[in-house]
Amino acid sequence: MFPSASKGAKTKKHGVGGWIQSICYLVAAWLGETVRPSFELPALRQPPLPSLDRGHPNHSSSDDKRPRPRLQSTIPLRRRSIARPRVSPHKHTHTSAPSITMAGFDFSNHNRNAALHAQGVPLPKATSTGTTIVGCLFDGGVVIAADTRATSGPIVADKNCEKLHYIAPQIWCAGAGTAADTEFTTAIISSNLELHALSTGRKPRVVTCMTMLKQHLFRYQGHIGAYLVIAGVDPTGSHLFTVHAHGSTDKLPYVTMGSGSLAAMSVFETQWQRNLSREKAVELCAEAIEAGIWNDLGSGSNVDVAVITEEKTTLMRNFRTPNKRGAKARNYKFERGTTAVLNEKIITKEEISKYVTVHELQDDSVTATAETMDVDS
Repeated sequence: MFPSASKGAKTKKHGVGGWIQSICYLVAAWLGETVRPSFELPALRQPPLPSLDRGHPNHSSSDDKRPRPRLQSTIPLRRRSIARPRVSPHKHTHTSAPSITMAGFDFSNHNRNAALHAQGVPLPKATSTGTTIVGCLFDGGVVIAADTRATSGPIVADKNCEKLHYIAPQIWCAGAGTAADTEFTTAIISSNLELHALSTGRKPRVVTCMTMLKQHLFRYQGHIGAYLVIAGVDPTGSHLFTVHAHGSTDKLPYVTMGSGSLAAMSVFETQWQRNLSREKAVELCAEAIEAGIWNDLGSGSNVDVAVITEEKTTLMRNFRTPNKRGAKARNYKFERGTTAVLNEKIITKEEISKYVTVHELQDDSVTATAETMDVDS
């Protein structure tokens, strides 16, 4: 078809073969399948490799017997692609993510509570706790005070409990809420603060105690029922903080907490002033606690006060006793013979010996030291 005599005809032959090969590639790509044509393209002759012993790279001679590479006319196989789902533009589809076992929240207790509630079992109610605790800054220190009534629901469990807790020599706190939580929370913070003081080699700061408490309580999300008033004096000055069970804190010149806090706050808002003396601060805190005692059923009994200064801490138990128990109006002891005897039966020693062993005491000294029964005179 193409004459092979001239050099131009050979170049045209190579160009037509390249066009045919390109068309086959395009057809295969359009069909999207692996296509292998049923015909063989003519082999294309490549120019000879350059040689160092010849001046022109395309120079060839009859004595050059080296094999020359040839292009294969077959089309190579296409790389297989991953089939992807066709997504409609008008419909949102969600592909399922691979299941990975990970630790997370467990809501099985919620299903249990719902099942118990469906069977008629009432859900437990939160126990209401009652207390009045206050704190007040004065010129040279800080005062905290608390009542002494411990309740268990509507029952007064303890009339003279202690709600002022030791943390450090110049750091104390007053606790409201669950009695056990306030006791153990202040104990563990006191221990950690002592270790912190030993490691740093200096007196503990009040803000350090507050930070430890708020981080500890926030970790339990309010399930530790401890509401605390922290007071103390350190080298930076006098400080007064409140820490709630969820970890929130406040820093104020005077604070109140507990069920009687509203009545106590009314006393502070009407009588507090700046640069109070020690005596006036103590009396103001005592008045605030008494307001909570008289106006709140969860607060009662006596008033405890702690005064913290740079030199020392003074704890005054039962500083005031507004609920002092009075003397009885009459005597409830009855004289012998007041109650009539309707029947009398005397049991002899022989009858008793059938059931117990009876030993007679011969020595008078042993008889004198024997335990006697107390009777009303």
